[in-house]
Amino acid sequence: MCCLDHISAPALRRLILRFYPMRDGEFTWQEDSFTAFQLRSPDITVLDIGGDSESLYIPHQAFKNAFLHAPLLTSLSLERCHPLTFDEETIRALSYMPGGSNRV
Repeated sequence: MCCLDHISAPALRRLILRFYPMRDGEFTWQEDSFTAFQLRSPDITVLDIGGDSESLYIPHQAFKNAFLHAPLLTSLSLERCHPLTFDEETIRALSYMPGGSNRV
């Protein structure tokens, strides 16, 4: 995601990211890079992340931090992410509970 280091998109509303295996089959989520990009693009309302389930693993805390830096997010789509991206705490935090508070 080093390409995000060079982009500033303050008016960006919709972000679609697709990840596919590199030659070595590895993909590393760059949390600092993505957070910095989000701070330069604070108006993102739609976040769509997908790719190859074998290669797209986002660490739990990095996944939660992506939400903390997207206060206007109204639509989330996650396709074919590695199952280990989601632990029980993350799923619970993203679940709607009537009368509950924001837990992310």
